[in-house]
Order: sequence, then structure tokens, then C-alpha cells
Amino acid sequence: MKGYDNESRVKWQKALGEMKNQIDCVWIISTSSLFKIGPSVMTLLTNIKLKVISSETQIIY
Repeated sequence: MKGYDNESRVKWQKALGEMKNQIDCVWIISTSSLFKIGPSVMTLLTNIKLKVISSETQIIY
């Protein structure tokens, strides 16, 4: 997803809520410094770990 889409955000948040017990961590790939703040806040509000990385190669399984 590129840019901001409110409808996508709402659907994503709903899905996260429904699958909360099945999710260990959500990896967000972005080079934007703005995306480092948002996931930190969401982690506090949802208790779902969100990690921001700049490349797929940084994902730790």
C-alpha cells in the first residue's frame, strides 16, 4: 500500500482485532520515518507487536 487510505486502515484495524490472538508480530516494511511513530502508538493501544523495517531481508523468523 502506498500513501494513506482511510478505508484500508479501518479494514486493517478490524482484521487485527479479529485475529489478535493469532498474531505474534506484524512487520511493516517502509523507509518513511513517519511509520516509526505510528506503529509504536498502535502497539500500546492494541497489544500487538508491530515492527518497522526498511527491507524484507530484516525479517527475523
